[in-house]
Amino acid sequence: MQNNRNAYQIKDKKIQFFRVDVEKQGNIKKFYKHYIYPKSVYDEHGLWAFVRSLMTEEKIKQGRSSDIDSLKVQVCNNSKINEELKAEFNGRLYDVKNVDPFEFYVDDINLVLVRSLDKTTYQQEVRYDNE
Repeated sequence: MQNNRNAYQIKDKKIQFFRVDVEKQGNIKKFYKHYIYPKSVYDEHGLWAFVRSLMTEEKIKQGRSSDIDSLKVQVCNNSKINEELKAEFNGRLYDVKNVDPFEFYVDDINLVLVRSLDKTTYQQEVRYDNE
């Protein structure tokens, strides 16, 4: 009998996902965090997720440096999650990578978060989706 690791992956962490909205006012660009869910979900600290650090072998297979902070994440399937998003987890900013869009038959979506080098200064005003 094969051991199914996914059966034991408990979503016990919270992750915030947002896209970056850019508005140009004259010569000035303003950057806003736009969360992909309503404010009520944001107030609850985002989406539940199973999170683990990528092993060195996994990082090398994906062509990433072994010293870069990378996380393997599983969240409930959400069509708004894509590689244009950023994620906040444990006070750190991550880029969303390797979203697996081909598991249409499951309730979860797998992705990788890579520690972001983004130094953007975001406006204090935060935006949310209404759905």
